[in-house]
Amino acid sequence: MENIKAFLDTDILLNFLCKEIASNGKGLWEAPYKILKRAEQGKIILYTALINLMEIRFVLRRKKKWAESEIEEVMKEIREINNVEIIIPDEGDLIAGFNLQSLYMLDPFDAIYLGVASKISSFLISRDRDFISIANVIKGERVAFDPEAFLDFIGDKT
Repeated sequence: MENIKAFLDTDILLNFLCKEIASNGKGLWEAPYKILKRAEQGKIILYTALINLMEIRFVLRRKKKWAESEIEEVMKEIREINNVEIIIPDEGDLIAGFNLQSLYMLDPFDAIYLGVASKISSFLISRDRDFISIANVIKGERVAFDPEAFLDFIGDKT
C-alpha cells in the first residue's frame, strides 16, 4: 500500500512542542504526538513548510517567551524527525496560494499551505476549523482533518 501523506499546519506542531492542554483538560498535543510517531515508524510521510517553521519560531519567541536555545533545539529536532519533510514553497506554490485566496476566505499562509498540500497530493491536518472546512469544499472531498479525526480516518491503514 502506498504511504499516506499529510501536511501539518503550524498549530499541530505547536500543540506538540508546547504540550498544549485545552480548557476542558484535553491534551491537544497527544494526537500530534501519535501522528509524529507514525512518521518515525515509517507508516506515514509528513510534510510542513519552511514558513511553518518561521511561524513556530515567532510564536515560541514572542508569545510563549521561550529561550533562543530552546527554540533552536526544537527546530533541530523537527528537522531530524524521520519521514517529516520540510518544503520550501516555490513560485508556483505562491501563485497557487494567491489564486486560492482570491477565490476563498483563506489567510495568506493557509492559502499557500493548501496549494502545497494539493501539489503533493496529501491530506491536511490542522485545528483551524474554518481552514479544514474550506479545504474540504475546495477539494470536493474530505482531505482536511483535525489530528484526532485524522487518526480515526487512517485507523488500521497504517
